[in-house]
Amino acid sequence: DEIKNEAVEYDPPGPFAAGAIYSTVEDLYKFHKGLQTFKIVTKKTLEKAYTSFKNNYGYGWMINSIEGKKIVSHSGGAAGYRSNFVRIPKEDICIILLNNTENANVELVSKNLLNIIFDKPYKIPFEIKLGKEVLAKYVGCYAVNPTFSMYITIDNGRLAAQATGQQKGVVLAEKENYFFAEDANGFLEFPKDDNGVYNELIIHQGGQNIIAKRFYPTWGLIGNATSKGWEENIPDIKFTEDTLKNGLWILANIKLSTGELKFRFNNDWNINYGDNGNDKALDLFGNNIKITEAGTYDIVLDLTDVLMPKYSVKKRL
Repeated sequence: DEIKNEAVEYDPPGPFAAGAIYSTVEDLYKFHKGLQTFKIVTKKTLEKAYTSFKNNYGYGWMINSIEGKKIVSHSGGAAGYRSNFVRIPKEDICIILLNNTENANVELVSKNLLNIIFDKPYKIPFEIKLGKEVLAKYVGCYAVNPTFSMYITIDNGRLAAQATGQQKGVVLAEKENYFFAEDANGFLEFPKDDNGVYNELIIHQGGQNIIAKRFYPTWGLIGNATSKGWEENIPDIKFTEDTLKNGLWILANIKLSTGELKFRFNNDWNINYGDNGNDKALDLFGNNIKITEAGTYDIVLDLTDVLMPKYSVKKRL
């Protein structure tokens, strides 16, 4: 029952140098060997390139170290791919990772491979399968403090977590209520309270146990079909939650012009809904919803079923 969406087609030359060259692992390894023997660039020039000049950045290389050995590397990515190229010149070690999805953490894979090479601790993730009805219990918003929250959603049959201002990442279930966040090298635990409800999230990371409390969000409308437009500095047009049915958000008697709109959580682009299929089913980070006729509308955002969120936009007669 996995969700499959047709990939968006992109013109490779569009990003210019970042995307206009096709390469393979074998090509990049030849590049590494050419640098090792100074056939491409002189030793003197490479020494400059491998020297940090600003924030651990040399000339075209990120500069780090492991076990006292200099690492030069660079990652890349755009719509549809991620890559990482890691070298330890003095050891003639080269790690090349090319990935054809844009949500892979290839830097983390590189780090684990380096840990293996240098006999340092690493973790091989494992996962148990949980049904969506179990995962749905944890979906929601959890606040550590007024400026840092964790948003828990379901992504293609797995739980996903997104901290304020960060990218979303899938977390792997090790127990029914205990998940490994590989990207952050931490764990998420959902303890049950005395009433059998999951109102708390404990983030285990770096030797710390950080408690986040569940809170209930506000939803708003943004877009050039509204009087607000796409203006970031003005609060979204807010919905009101139904007093009898949690998760049902209503915005009545609103004037819309022809244009587009989206639903946003707490005025934040980290959580927004659109519609990819024009089927009234909400899609996280989906396409803008088009309004083709100006008028007065009633809008309902139905999040009562976290597995199948939906909406309606009805024009008043």
